Amino acid sequence: MHFNRQAIRTILKSNIDSNLKLFQDAENQVNILTEIIVREAINRMAREAEIQGSNEMDLSHLESILPKLLLDYNTGMVGNSTS
Repeated sequence: MHFNRQAIRTILKSNIDSNLKLFQDAENQVNILTEIIVREAINRMAREAEIQGSNEMDLSHLESILPKLLLDYNTGMVGNSTS
């Protein structure tokens, strides 16, 4: 799975000060992190669909797994940086 680097760059730059430089290694790490989170979301959605007896994933499966997914990543990443 690969993400369009220009799309990621555009998203990043739209959410930060336009004078702030984004170095290539930071951009690469954001791409890797994005891929990890998306893969994890897909895996959790597939498990949720399977639990519900479905062989297709839909928005309801994303809605079901998203709160815990966000908490898992927030607790593991952001939570440690504030202490």
